[in-house]
Amino acid sequence: TFNLSVKWDQISKKGRDKLISMFSGYKQPQSFVHDVLHHVEQFLQNQSQNNHETNTSTIITMDNLNQWDGGDLRRLVSAFLGARFPMTLALNKSDFPSAKHHIKTIKDALPIHGARAGVALSAREEMNFVR
Repeated sequence: TFNLSVKWDQISKKGRDKLISMFSGYKQPQSFVHDVLHHVEQFLQNQSQNNHETNTSTIITMDNLNQWDGGDLRRLVSAFLGARFPMTLALNKSDFPSAKHHIKTIKDALPIHGARAGVALSAREEMNFVR
């Protein structure tokens, strides 16, 4: 996020192509970057609609980067990193009585913080499996 925020004035003036070029150092094809940007743009548009913003000039898209704020930029970086380096949460201690409720709550909240999936784990079950 820091790299983009430092250069954000320049990026926002030059637009979508400049933003895409900022992700080229991650050795991802442009189609990958386009897909991530498209998903972020859809999310931002849905957010605007959910907030009942009917003025099209306030809907945040890749074509009006100058209207983005720090949260939008963090969402973009988080989406890119989540797609580039997908994570799975290890939901440990799944054998505890309270675990079912917590595991369901966490899985229902996914994706969160870059994690796309959660796997219930238990050392006790692992030991039974090993034996």
